[in-house]
Amino acid sequence: MRIRRIIAAFAALAVVFSCHDEQEPGGDTPGGQVPGGNTDPEETENLSPDLRVTCVTGDASEVEYSDSLSSFCAVLAGRAQVFNAGENAVHANLYYSTDAFDQPDSLAKYGKKAEPLSIPAYGGVFTFNLTGLSVETDYYYMASVTVGKKTAFHGEIKSFKTGPKPKPLAVTAEVDSVTVWSARMWAYANPNKNSGKVRPGIAYSKDSLTVAENPAVADVLIADDTRAEIKYSVMATNLSSDTRYFYRSFVRLNDGQYFYSDTLCSFSTLPVLAEIVVHEAASVDEFSAVLGGELSVLSQGELPVQRWFLYGKTGSDSVKKIYTDESFSAPARFLDCGTEYFVKAEAKVYDVVFQSDTTYFTTLDFNYAAVEVDLGLSVYWSDLNLGATSLEKDGLFFAWGESDPKDYFSWENYKLSLGTDNSLISYCPVNRSGYWGGEGSPDNVFLLKPEDDVASLKLQDGWRLPTREEFEALRSSCTWDWIVLEDVPGYMVIAANGSRIFLPASGLMRENGKGQHDTYGMYWASSLDVLTPSCAYALFFSSSSVNVYSRNRYFGFTIRPVKDKTPEPAP
Repeated sequence: MRIRRIIAAFAALAVVFSCHDEQEPGGDTPGGQVPGGNTDPEETENLSPDLRVTCVTGDASEVEYSDSLSSFCAVLAGRAQVFNAGENAVHANLYYSTDAFDQPDSLAKYGKKAEPLSIPAYGGVFTFNLTGLSVETDYYYMASVTVGKKTAFHGEIKSFKTGPKPKPLAVTAEVDSVTVWSARMWAYANPNKNSGKVRPGIAYSKDSLTVAENPAVADVLIADDTRAEIKYSVMATNLSSDTRYFYRSFVRLNDGQYFYSDTLCSFSTLPVLAEIVVHEAASVDEFSAVLGGELSVLSQGELPVQRWFLYGKTGSDSVKKIYTDESFSAPARFLDCGTEYFVKAEAKVYDVVFQSDTTYFTTLDFNYAAVEVDLGLSVYWSDLNLGATSLEKDGLFFAWGESDPKDYFSWENYKLSLGTDNSLISYCPVNRSGYWGGEGSPDNVFLLKPEDDVASLKLQDGWRLPTREEFEALRSSCTWDWIVLEDVPGYMVIAANGSRIFLPASGLMRENGKGQHDTYGMYWASSLDVLTPSCAYALFFSSSSVNVYSRNRYFGFTIRPVKDKTPEPAP
């Protein structure tokens, strides 16, 4: 195409020359035979008086945008006929400007000049390739011939105008492979030939206005193909289910410019389909139950699933959550005996939560009981931990001064403080007011009162928590043998009179759940640590040692109750 355009320009020039050749030198001819105003007499002494020059400005051709140069280019042609130049060099010149000059001498003086071309002494056709031209701009130009050093013969002034920057064509097409969370969108990119390599892509959003009016902020996917003419697709993932999305295609040029399709299309992802049921609670006893459910995912493909149970006391606003695995079964522990609970099974399939109906169960009644064991000390010791049903069972875990079992222990949910170790509201010496957070002065109480003693509340009949001194007496007056009873490690404590009790290594409960089970035993005493009132004393043992230490009051420890002996009547 470029060759055809240049040939056509030359053909037009040839027609012009067929008219100019009949002119005589020195006349006012349209060919510009008269030298331009920059002729220097000193430089013309060697010119033949028979010198005759005709210069014609050709039309501009191939005015096109170059993506690689980020500017317009043009081919400008001219033709000269030179007679009797002698030994003088002949050069073709091109002057151009965005200013509209009327006179050739003005354009030659103030316009830009292309690099001169050396042409034969008799003239000929010449072309100049201009680059770096601005878009949508009028340019004025003329061809010129120089004979010798400064004698110039100008052609007429012509003009051309560059166009706007070409826009590649982006066409939005169909969508397929639509699932719950993904879809493949198709489009065409058909850039103009000067766009060079492009990066096609698709912008999409739930909001039609976002894509239609401001696609730069939408989610954008870039195709891998960079060919000039392609049909391409992109796969969008992590979409919301059962949701309508809007999309439009674009092409991005090397200079970072985006050109968007005029067509806005849409599609809807598939809904998530599933069924969930909750089973009746199993293995229900006084303090625990096994919760069960079933989930059937009806949607095709592998979708992420989370399963959990919600349960709580019927009529209570307090709801607990237990996550479970694919078995959809989980134990609920530390329940209150003789209490009705509700249960719901829930599951999140991809981005949709499914909830079952509600079922109910009631824990068994539990009669807190203790059998007196006389170890020959000042008090009777219970044969079992509080809440246990056999010698090796842990029983229930309680924070110091609390009477309700729970499965999470921290300062934040400790009832005898305002959430920290220095905001106690009960049991604090007056000389340790820095630990006090209650009203007025510290209460100056150092031993659990019956209303805060869980053994007294649950068992009554004189049962209570042992004091620090009673634990010390147990430690020093009995023989402690580390044994394993029914697969549970612990101490068999044997008195001098042959009586014995078993203390299982039950561990403790705290923020991260149950810990150190089968390794340590920790049993609350009723005595406060008066130096550090955020702590209270407890029996603390392992297989290698038995001690009475103070520990944080919010910890969950087991309880071994004691009962005062009734004084024998005087004889």
